[in-house]
Amino acid sequence: MSSPTEEGHQKWLSRRRSSVVERKHFDRSIIKDKPILWMMGKTGSGKGTQCSKLHARYGFTHLSSGELMRHEILANTDRSNFLSEIMKSGKPVPNLIVIEVIARAIVALAKESTGFVIDGYPLDEQQASEFVDEFGSPNLVLYLECNNSVLAGRLNERSNFDDTAEAIANRFEVFTEHTKAVTQKYQAIGIKADKDKEEVFSEIEKLLQQKLDLKPQID
Repeated sequence: MSSPTEEGHQKWLSRRRSSVVERKHFDRSIIKDKPILWMMGKTGSGKGTQCSKLHARYGFTHLSSGELMRHEILANTDRSNFLSEIMKSGKPVPNLIVIEVIARAIVALAKESTGFVIDGYPLDEQQASEFVDEFGSPNLVLYLECNNSVLAGRLNERSNFDDTAEAIANRFEVFTEHTKAVTQKYQAIGIKADKDKEEVFSEIEKLLQQKLDLKPQID
């Protein structure tokens, strides 16, 4: 028998079918000449910190799949309970929801953005393929590498409702079993993220200049 959260999710999916069909006609011209970066790495590797630095220095719009989902929960929509239970367990949110929310954010912010850095997405090859079909291939994929003991220490200092021991273990497992294949397929460039955040950002900036010929908007 389906749980109340599962039933609520199925009802929401049914109501969203038409909007998903409409979104398949995404106009890529609105993001023409706007680089798209994927910032990948296990939870706690510093993706959010580095994305914030890219926003401050280069004007990139930071889209965190985790934060977008948390905002959906706080908005108290008809899918909030479902998302809350999924995220507390550390299991991946269904891709239909994630890509719809990311697409909505890109459409809303495209005009004012110099580019987009996507944090925490895609989680697997199917998500990656659907993202590419929708928005095109990323211009650069970065992989923040860090060992689990350092990550666990960092996560213990955070206060996110979904950073329970079980959820963290599940997210580590998802990354190892599914996301690492994406970093290989899309030739992600690895960066050691267990050092000072300024050193990590310095490496990222060098790659932006070498690979994309990008210069900071703010010195």
